[in-house]
Amino acid sequence: TLQYMLNNRSPCLVPNVENDLNWRIRDSSSWVRSYIAVPIQALGQVIGFLNLNSATPDFFQSRHVERLQAFANQVAIAVENMQLYDALNRHAHRLEERVNERTAALNREKERVEAILNSSNDAIVLAKPDGAIQQTNPAFDQLFGYEIDKTFQWPIINLVVPDQARALRDTLQQVVQSQQSARIESIACRSDGTTFETDISLSPIIDNEAQVGAIVM
Repeated sequence: TLQYMLNNRSPCLVPNVENDLNWRIRDSSSWVRSYIAVPIQALGQVIGFLNLNSATPDFFQSRHVERLQAFANQVAIAVENMQLYDALNRHAHRLEERVNERTAALNREKERVEAILNSSNDAIVLAKPDGAIQQTNPAFDQLFGYEIDKTFQWPIINLVVPDQARALRDTLQQVVQSQQSARIESIACRSDGTTFETDISLSPIIDNEAQVGAIVM
């Protein structure tokens, strides 16, 4: 009967086992006189069966098949929901692991870049494409006479004398549009107002969307 339901995916009704030629009476179930069963189908597969036995001949009829099948359908829905919930949990766990791995990789890369910046003897500035300063290294702070993070979010044109600001802004826009490095000679201005001649190199950092995400000076 189980094999029949597995192959045909349909209920099995044996009102009276004594009248069914395919029924085999075993010692452990010799008391059974009427039998009904339905397959439980979830996610396109038969995952189990619901079986009912009765000691009364002709006890089970077609109406019982409908009721048992309705119950089996509810069981299948519950099983599908449980499997989907487990699948979502596993997927969320994998995503969390990937996020953790990616975060750790980014932290390592950030530490590596900061180590390079901090150990360089050249004044280095990291700016947004619009020219807002995001980060400076110790050599820059020492050269320009600013405290750490004092220039955060300043426009880079504040680093040069006023009559050189437009040329620096135009060069920045050129680098963003062309995504190519550029150089400009300018006169920089320290925090105390003193000036010095400088050769500024601007290099774009291209992000994952093939856009300029930052400028290194």
